[in-house]
Amino acid sequence: MLPPTVLLAVIALHPVVRAEGLVGQLGSPSYATRERVGKELIGLGRAAVAAVHRGQSHTDPEVAERCRHLLPAVVDEAIRRRLADMHALLRKHPKTPIPNDEHWLRRFLEFAGDTPAARLLYLEVFTTHREFLDGLDPANPKAAGPTFGRYVDTVLMFPDGRSIVDLRSLPSPRSDVVLFWFLSAHPAVGRFRCDGSRRSDYPFFGPKYAKDHVTGEEGSPEVRRVFIGWLKGPRNFDDQEVEGKCVLTGFRLAADAEIPELRPVALQTACDPKQCPAARAGALIALAKVGKSEDVQRLSGLVVDDTPLHGPKVLLGDIALATCERLAGWTPPDVERMDPRVELADYAFPDAARRAAARKKWAEFEADRNLSPGGKP
Repeated sequence: MLPPTVLLAVIALHPVVRAEGLVGQLGSPSYATRERVGKELIGLGRAAVAAVHRGQSHTDPEVAERCRHLLPAVVDEAIRRRLADMHALLRKHPKTPIPNDEHWLRRFLEFAGDTPAARLLYLEVFTTHREFLDGLDPANPKAAGPTFGRYVDTVLMFPDGRSIVDLRSLPSPRSDVVLFWFLSAHPAVGRFRCDGSRRSDYPFFGPKYAKDHVTGEEGSPEVRRVFIGWLKGPRNFDDQEVEGKCVLTGFRLAADAEIPELRPVALQTACDPKQCPAARAGALIALAKVGKSEDVQRLSGLVVDDTPLHGPKVLLGDIALATCERLAGWTPPDVERMDPRVELADYAFPDAARRAAARKKWAEFEADRNLSPGGKP
């Protein structure tokens, strides 16, 4: 254990503590001292921002005035150093240790994989959204959620200052889309809502508006892994209807792109009763394209699931039945309803009697394949 005198000396050398002491010296009668102290505060950068900001209301008018004059330069230096430090950290590989206080970066690399390309992808996101990420507190999810929602509404949705009338023309830069996918599924970001979700043209940075980032020229394995992590959830949407529409579209996009990591995530989502019903439906529709015949064993139990999806007309079990039929290579003689591109309404049975009859046929087909109704051999 360090002696008290040594401990005090160490504390005094800490940049934040040093900055606090220097601010008081801005009122020195010596002009040379005031100038020297000002330069040192600028040199401290991020460590001096809070002290200089508070110094603007100092009781000494000279200190307050100098802090007001210094603050922009201190902030600029803080930004310059922060970006320089992040560049240095992320451009070094392999496996440069990530500092403990870089929470968002550590979690991002869990999403995207810790590869050189993933580190550069985070650098792209961080460079664009540095101030927001640095100000978002991972230790306070209840505050982080609303903060994130406001950021989506006021910055991501209106990048040119709210001049966009039709949001369907909204650009979708990769750094914005990846930030949205990453944080809206981050456990340190609590429930959020966006006021713009009430608009009929609201894209919510959903996959439909980010297709190029998954399947196009800007797509990469790292971007797709972040996307798959978002699909896996759990997601922090406050509005389940908006979440369902986005995730349903996302699963269809992922299936069209034939992303290798999709199948296990789709299986997990489809069988998870904690996921929103539309997400489970989207997972089932994706499995109709990327699933395998052996997946029927896990999915067959969902055929009798009566969770409503599209009003009372379409049930989760209806889509599960159509998916199982497709994966098993079986087409009932009187119906062919499975098309991953159709809307949920197109999976509806004309009435409950037809649904019951279809389920009965499926149970008989299972029996013929030596499967129990629950989907187990």
